[in-house]
Amino acid sequence: MVDARKLLAERVNELCREKEITYEELSSKSEVPIEIVLQMTDGSVKNPGIFAIAKNCEGLDVSLKDFFDTEEFRNIMI
Repeated sequence: MVDARKLLAERVNELCREKEITYEELSSKSEVPIEIVLQMTDGSVKNPGIFAIAKNCEGLDVSLKDFFDTEEFRNIMI
């Protein structure tokens, strides 16, 4: 079974690299505390919640649909 937290971390990291945005910049733009951003990017967040993910998407300038529209998320089994 795939670890959803790991997929979340990989996706946030991937988008930060693509957008050339630091975690601090993401925190500022998304208004998500840096501690939560860091937990999301290292996979240690217990339950990020859809609103925290949505706020990060805003900071990354991607829609929720685009964030989750990857092969890995489409094939996830929880």
